[in-house]
Amino acid sequence: MIPNPAPDSSRQDVRPPHHPISARHSPGFTLVELVVAILMTALVVTSALYAWQSVAKHTTNERRKSILESELDAYARALVMQIRQSPRVLGYDENSISFVSAATGNACEYRFANDTLYQDGIPVALAAQAARLNQFLVRPGDDSQLSGQKKILLLVTLRAEDTFGNSRTASLSVAIDQPPMDTLSGGGSWNW
Repeated sequence: MIPNPAPDSSRQDVRPPHHPISARHSPGFTLVELVVAILMTALVVTSALYAWQSVAKHTTNERRKSILESELDAYARALVMQIRQSPRVLGYDENSISFVSAATGNACEYRFANDTLYQDGIPVALAAQAARLNQFLVRPGDDSQLSGQKKILLLVTLRAEDTFGNSRTASLSVAIDQPPMDTLSGGGSWNW
């Protein structure tokens, strides 16, 4: 018979693979850890989406403002250029101006009535999305700089607004030839 060897104190007690492992030392995550991780991920993703949506909304609104401002400025410059190139301004008052078109030689009239700007009786539309001109003013400007010249300085103001609440104003001045004194009426405008 073979003698039984003495127990080796250097050997550790190794559990056989079929022996159940205690829950404290199990590999993987507990259900509570998984729920906490899912909630934290959802919070981070929700915050990131909210921030992205806020930035996107602000960017879109700024782009709309820029488009409205660019279009209004271009329209105001074109109108003032027409007046400047005109051989003769026929008359003006606070909400209208009439002049001879340099391109056609015909009379051209811009009139603001009922919250609409009309060019020769046709409503003027802006290409900007859902935008409209809601103010058109023609007023005498400070023509002290033009002393000694037979010119009058007019200030032309256009204001546009879109349905998103954005509004922009463009004011430009134009020097025009002064008409003979017998055509002027009171208030700085001309008789029609």
